[in-house]
Amino acid sequence: QLNHLPLWTDKIGGGFPILAEGQTGVFFISNLILFKLFDAVTAYNFALVLTAATFGWGMYWWLRTLCVGRILSFFGGTTLAFSGIVIPQLPHITLLQGISLLPFVMNITHRLMQTKRPRWMLFLALLLSQQLFAGFPQAVVVTVVFAGAYYVWLTRKSKTKLRDYLLFAAGIAIAVGLSAVQLLPSWEFLTQSTNPKGFDGATASFFSYPIRHLWTLIDPFAFGNPKYGTYPPFYKAQGSIFWENSGFVGL
Repeated sequence: QLNHLPLWTDKIGGGFPILAEGQTGVFFISNLILFKLFDAVTAYNFALVLTAATFGWGMYWWLRTLCVGRILSFFGGTTLAFSGIVIPQLPHITLLQGISLLPFVMNITHRLMQTKRPRWMLFLALLLSQQLFAGFPQAVVVTVVFAGAYYVWLTRKSKTKLRDYLLFAAGIAIAVGLSAVQLLPSWEFLTQSTNPKGFDGATASFFSYPIRHLWTLIDPFAFGNPKYGTYPPFYKAQGSIFWENSGFVGL
């Protein structure tokens, strides 16, 4: 229903909590704006274009923070925007919207370490909360682990490490608080699912990235081409899916 939160629908099974499921990205800022102004198909396509632009802009900004020149930063941003992490994943908009904020988070993490100013901690919290709202939790886990390791590396020579770590941790905590409107319904929904305690280790890691697929960064069809049906099905390849594993950057 227009201008109402999609809390529940009676058109799926015996009823379904759409908001709690999370992947609709209801509270993701660009979704709120685009799907308010345009019809669903137009808004969806605009969202994809904006997501690719977010990748590029975020990488450009991060590289500029690292004092890389404008031309090289533009090249880096363009490369990421049209890379294998983006183009093959266009059908998975929640994944793209979530992970597209990673370069921005890395940039904010760098600035937080440089300045120690609470405002950058608040920016970090806002970005992480938007990642949670995008509806792809794995993107948040990857981002926090990557940014956390980067932050520890940046603080390796700092004399006030505890304060530095508390700033970063506070940003994560505030992000969780800002996202409670999505996290709490999702947690309640999880308790009603068929796996309320989560998956076992083998199931959770079944679709993990195979190390040998690093070769596909150079040759994307090294293990087969789905166009010709030569890439093995995921159940015969330890969960490998072509468009999930391709990071190739072409001309």
